[in-house]
Amino acid sequence: METPQGLNALLHNGRRPGIVDALAGVVDQTVADQSGLTGMALRSAVAGVKKVDARILHKGINTVLPQLLEQLNPRWEDYKNSDHAAFGEYLAQHEDDVVAELVSLGDNLRDSMPAGVQKIYATFRSKAAKIVGPALPRIGEVVEKQMEG
Repeated sequence: METPQGLNALLHNGRRPGIVDALAGVVDQTVADQSGLTGMALRSAVAGVKKVDARILHKGINTVLPQLLEQLNPRWEDYKNSDHAAFGEYLAQHEDDVVAELVSLGDNLRDSMPAGVQKIYATFRSKAAKIVGPALPRIGEVVEKQMEG
């Protein structure tokens, strides 16, 4: 069997549950960090879907993980060949492009998401840069830690 390349290694050899759990933690922290009306609405929406299914974030992340890692893989390879000290730092430095790529991925995957997640995505899509951008260092930290583990 061929060895998985780049970030795809996180999909194999029992590593997938770890990255799913870690990214679900990033989502929870990102939601908790939101302030104002957007924060209240987002926390309420996420709490509502979690009442229906406590593992909905895990399920959604697990569903889109292959495409997410494929999307991030060129960034990972570029980071590995750069002078950046951490992947999160690299992602933050390229925030505008990375957020645009992740939002595009979300748009493409929307129909495969659980219904509750689709509704939240549709409601907050226009605020994606404000929500996702500040989370990029955490996302990068999680990915790098999982790749090292």
